[in-house]
Amino acid sequence: MTAFASPRLQEAVFKRLGDDESLKARLGGIYDEVPHGVALPYIVMGDTNMTADNLKDVQGRTVTFTLLVWSEEPSQLECKELMAEVDRLLARHQPVVPGCHAGDISLTGAAVTRQAGDGGVRYRGRLTYRVQLYEEDAA
Repeated sequence: MTAFASPRLQEAVFKRLGDDESLKARLGGIYDEVPHGVALPYIVMGDTNMTADNLKDVQGRTVTFTLLVWSEEPSQLECKELMAEVDRLLARHQPVVPGCHAGDISLTGAAVTRQAGDGGVRYRGRLTYRVQLYEEDAA
């Protein structure tokens, strides 16, 4: 298994989030790279890290990935509600990742940061997840 499992995992995560009508109705979108001029709130993929997690005879990786939830509401409430919706969909979910056996996704950390700038105040929610991926048998 190579790092190429990472894009397939991202596709599975985006599909899981995008298939939820309740979440989709509240968002301007779910992005890998946010297009210019997109309305808030939205979710964007943050950092992704992979570490070796091999078994005796099977290659594996532990993938840690971050989702960022952006909101410009005047309080943290919208950001926290959206984070709860994302976690409801992902925590303990076993993604379908072609070519891999995937474990359950688990939340490893969450935070909300207030960011003030020329455009006003925005809130950035940060959800960090971990999942183990093992290559499928070639036989």
